Amino acid sequence: MTNSSIACPNRRPVRSPLLARALTEAYHTLIPDDRHPAAVLALRLPPQEVDANVHPRKVEVRFVDERRLFDVVTREVRRALLRVPLVHVVSGARTAGVGDVPAGPEERPADGRSPAHDAPAAGLLLALSTPDAPPRAPVRWPSIRVIGQLALTYIIGEARGDLILIDQHAAHERVLFERLRARRAGEAGVAQGLVAPVLLDLAPGEAQVLPELTPALRAIGFEVEPFGPAIVRLTAVPAIAAGRGPEELFRACLHDLEGDGGPHAGRSLEERLAIATACHTAVRAGDPLDLVEMAALIEALGRTEDPFSCFHGRPTMIQMRAGDLERWFYRRT
Repeated sequence: MTNSSIACPNRRPVRSPLLARALTEAYHTLIPDDRHPAAVLALRLPPQEVDANVHPRKVEVRFVDERRLFDVVTREVRRALLRVPLVHVVSGARTAGVGDVPAGPEERPADGRSPAHDAPAAGLLLALSTPDAPPRAPVRWPSIRVIGQLALTYIIGEARGDLILIDQHAAHERVLFERLRARRAGEAGVAQGLVAPVLLDLAPGEAQVLPELTPALRAIGFEVEPFGPAIVRLTAVPAIAAGRGPEELFRACLHDLEGDGGPHAGRSLEERLAIATACHTAVRAGDPLDLVEMAALIEALGRTEDPFSCFHGRPTMIQMRAGDLERWFYRRT
């Protein structure tokens, strides 16, 4: 289970299910859903805002304005996470996870040596207060020189002497997902009309889920209308998916949203549909990319809010320090 603790007026740590949920929400899409964040949250609140009498041993507390506190904690933890490069760094002994927060390529000293704070952090310590805080500067994206493609799946790059491997599918998923999210917030160009509309015979499961999904489909960019019993007419798809087969994409998205299962079941239909659309539109493992396409993907990834993970929480890239490579080749002891 996810644990979160706060300091009570007497500075005694306690449990809070509310803060546990806020912490989980802050990590959404940054780590896989079957993994749980660990953090120490230090909150400073007026005593009248805290009810410490909900448990006989006072190990749990409640808050007067829980909705606002939930939003503030979620937002500030998310901001803290996005201020640091959440790169998975591979060494000769282990792989550092997201919670380790290693330094990114742009934070290396001029002599190329790893800084002292490369050591994994034990957790995340945040001091939060309820007033709104201004946005923090985003993490600088490293300058990555594309070298080539490995196994038609990974982009090989170099950043200040470090080796970078980028999962092309996970990277493209993140780019497309954030484009869909931005367009849903008001940008133009969501839908791409089909030159030749597609008639689809729906399977029973597809026909059952379609009415509930219609508003979300329209918000993402799908335009579909009834054309008879269990038949629909697909006239447009999301603009980002114009290069994919419309029937295959539409059916794949419907399949992903059938039933209540899956790792993103608790999300809104629009978000789940955006995830499905991005997943089935992104370049796949096995797709050949030339150097120009790989460079364009890396540049687009660097412009996203969170370039270091896809919406499934998988890393988009890993980094091998130059020093580790030198040790493997016995250039450094």
